Amino acid sequence: MSTVFEKIISGEFSGRFVWADDICVAFATIEPTSPGHVLVVPREPVPSWTGLDTSTCEHLMKVAQLIGRAQEVAFEVQRSGLVIAGFEVPHTHLHVIPLRQESDVLLSNAAPASDTELDEAMEVDGANVWTRYWRLAMPLAKPALATTVIFTFLATWDEFAWALTVISTETKRTLPIAIQLFHGQNSTQWGLVFAASLIAILPVIVVYLIFQRHFVAGLTAGAVKG
Repeated sequence: MSTVFEKIISGEFSGRFVWADDICVAFATIEPTSPGHVLVVPREPVPSWTGLDTSTCEHLMKVAQLIGRAQEVAFEVQRSGLVIAGFEVPHTHLHVIPLRQESDVLLSNAAPASDTELDEAMEVDGANVWTRYWRLAMPLAKPALATTVIFTFLATWDEFAWALTVISTETKRTLPIAIQLFHGQNSTQWGLVFAASLIAILPVIVVYLIFQRHFVAGLTAGAVKG
């Protein structure tokens, strides 16, 4: 079963990303101990940091150091803290925290932050407008876009009255019109009706299967605490 971090990395759940490369990503946690609190997460779902290979571990530390330095400048703090715990999500992650006081390193002090606070922290941590749009707004919009695509496709695919009105060439008639033509005044070619109906239903099923997984993607917003 995929961890919540894997779903954030894949885009199934939205996340406020400040870093992404082939090895790891970094995004804001929805329950920071201090404004600007970021999680550095490897793409490979290794449960414990001691199970990481040496090169991945080194890379995570380099990324965490870069983010920590940016935090010290952006948030005007003397230092950034680094915490590795992982009790809540079995997927290695490093907490990089702008420290205003010593208690900021205590994950037990984490509290939910507002969307505005998270967006501001994300921007300060280095995410530009395009990053916020593509990695935050778009994942949140996927359920609505998927629903729109399905209903638009259904309305277009099943169109009968307009197609019957404007299409005069027999070879260009749509499938709903063809099905209707199988019904005669005195008899109905049921075999052809059922065959054509099956052909008409298959694209609808395919479109639904492609987009249905996005219906629940908007239920979880942002990242998670760790």
